[in-house]
Amino acid sequence: KYAVCEEIAQTSIDLGVDPALAISIAIEESGLEEGLVSKVGAQGPLQIIPRYFCPDRKGVVAPRKSRGILQGCDLTYYGVKAIDWFLKEYEGEGKDMGIRGALCHYNSGTHCNSSSRAYAQRILLRYRSWKAQIKARK
Repeated sequence: KYAVCEEIAQTSIDLGVDPALAISIAIEESGLEEGLVSKVGAQGPLQIIPRYFCPDRKGVVAPRKSRGILQGCDLTYYGVKAIDWFLKEYEGEGKDMGIRGALCHYNSGTHCNSSSRAYAQRILLRYRSWKAQIKARK
């Protein structure tokens, strides 16, 4: 699990996403398990659905078009890209509301419901706790 955590952290840094947020999501989604596949087809440590967040045969990632393929898809890289995509979708909503909306839709896809709002709250609690611990150590 350490290697998965390290890979998510490095990918997050490379893509400009807060590693504490991405790892918080991965812990909630998969417990940092790489090979996990959900009943709806979400895969990898960040549990992305390849048809939405992996490139299509032309190398294009278009989350709203549902054309991605699993073959050759780096699930960690595209999982972090998905987080980044949702965060950018919710930029300008205010820091907490933007992250909360991004997390809610990362979990549910298109509609925020009570389950996905609870998911967002769990991620935010873990994320804030880690950020406070990191700040306290500085």
